[in-house]
Amino acid sequence: MSSGESVGVSMLGSQKCSLAKSLTTPQCAQINDTTGDVMLCCGRRVSLYTLNGELLLDQEVCSDGKDQILSCAFYEGTGNEWLERSILFTGHKRGCVNVSHCSSN
Repeated sequence: MSSGESVGVSMLGSQKCSLAKSLTTPQCAQINDTTGDVMLCCGRRVSLYTLNGELLLDQEVCSDGKDQILSCAFYEGTGNEWLERSILFTGHKRGCVNVSHCSSN
C-alpha cells in the first residue's frame, strides 16, 4: 500500500471503516479489549479510533527525526480496575518506550 491510499478495518462485524487516507502501511495495530478502541501506528504517528471508526487522536509521538514506532499496546487494567483515561504504550528503537494517555473528555 502506498501513501494516500486508505486503510480498511472491519469494525462491528460487517461494518467497514475507511481510516485516514494519509496513513502509510501500519507497523503495528492494537485493539483495546475493554473499550474497543483501535490504535494504528505508522512511522512516527499514532492514530486512535473508536470501535465505530471515529478518529479520537492522530499525533506524532517520536521526538527524534529518525525514530519510528515498532510496537504498541494498551493498558486495560486488572480485574475490575476502573481507568479514567486510556493508557497507550509505544515501543521505539533502542528500547525506548513512550507512555501516553487519552482522556475521554
